Amino acid sequence: MLALLGQTARLKTLNGISVAPAGFSVARVRRRNGARPELESCVFRPLAEVDPDKALASLAREYRLGNAPCSAVMEAQSYSLLLIEAPAVPPAELQAAARWRIKDLIDFPPDQAVIDVFDLPAQPPGRPRTIYAVAARAATVQGYAAQLRGAGLKLSVIDIPELALRNIAALLPEDSHGLALLHLAQHGGHIILTRQSMLFLTRSIETGTASLMRHLPPEARPPSTARPPRPLPGQRPSAA
Repeated sequence: MLALLGQTARLKTLNGISVAPAGFSVARVRRRNGARPELESCVFRPLAEVDPDKALASLAREYRLGNAPCSAVMEAQSYSLLLIEAPAVPPAELQAAARWRIKDLIDFPPDQAVIDVFDLPAQPPGRPRTIYAVAARAATVQGYAAQLRGAGLKLSVIDIPELALRNIAALLPEDSHGLALLHLAQHGGHIILTRQSMLFLTRSIETGTASLMRHLPPEARPPSTARPPRPLPGQRPSAA
């Protein structure tokens, strides 16, 4: 059974992918002798009126994504992130107990869900302990994994945007004293608060780049045409 959240080993090279209705985002990261990870390249492939599975398989071949383990990020609409009171059970039983704690907070049966939990930092004494629980339909997670593996990717973990952003924030020097990170997508985004690699708070927002662009004067808006993506290592630039 594929875990919704997971941890990957300290790999030298790791591919990351996000699949969305608009297209595929791919990044390649390399670690060198314990140094901070280096982003070697990132690309976005828009999805036109083509079959998504064929487009993904073509992208995987073009950028040789099957040569290194891949970490995938789910769409925000594919799961629920819930802040709940931690069940009073041993740590080994926390995930199973959380399944029934959230049964009234999700719109599908809990026995059809993939559940994972992660703890919050030290909390004030005298208050109920709270944790974050992530819930997604098992069929959604399994279908996503099958799509990626069917394209030839070596899937190692499926993560959520909030934890992917936490991982980025943890690499910044400001994280040692506390950091707020704002991420904007086209139609929404996230705000997260981290300190010393710990996620303290996360909030989804409805404002995205599309909304911001509408409020900018025309002369301040970025050009509509983007530069061609920098090719991943080992891939030849496409001809103009």
